[in-house]
Amino acid sequence: MQGNLWGIFFDLEEDCQLVLRRRPRIVSNQLLNIREWPEDGDWQNVDMDKVVFWVQAHGLSTPYLNWENAPTIANKIGDYLDTDRASRLEAFRRGYLKIKVNIVVSHHLPAWFFLKIAIGRKEWIQFKHNKLPMVCYNCGRIAHDFKNCMQPKAFVYSLIGKVVPMNGPWIKSEVPM
Repeated sequence: MQGNLWGIFFDLEEDCQLVLRRRPRIVSNQLLNIREWPEDGDWQNVDMDKVVFWVQAHGLSTPYLNWENAPTIANKIGDYLDTDRASRLEAFRRGYLKIKVNIVVSHHLPAWFFLKIAIGRKEWIQFKHNKLPMVCYNCGRIAHDFKNCMQPKAFVYSLIGKVVPMNGPWIKSEVPM
């Protein structure tokens, strides 16, 4: 393969599917971008600038907490790929939608958005990313440490008017904030 691109092949299709289901992979706190082998074998057409992530959308009110809304919500983050298709009851119990998306690695990770519920009413929807590697809490980019970041820390206004940092440990699904 060329550059930092490797081809990995499996004897069993089940092994390949398991690796693809459990992506992204983190090696030494760095992102290993695992993509499907193109059917035509031409890696020139594979967009390695995008990485597959499972993202949780928290803060949705009950009527919106169903997988049918996942494509619309996913478009706020990147390209919609799939959802875990949890039942309404399961999604309600855990309190979030789980969505599989393609995210452009060089862009900042979307941490939230305002969902318009009714005229004059918005809800703050927070994204928590599964298996998120090193991420800068200043600019929100992957594989970039805030200690070396030249960008100013990004802030947003919450619905109650408080200024809060846009990025922090709470964008990782493993962090219970």
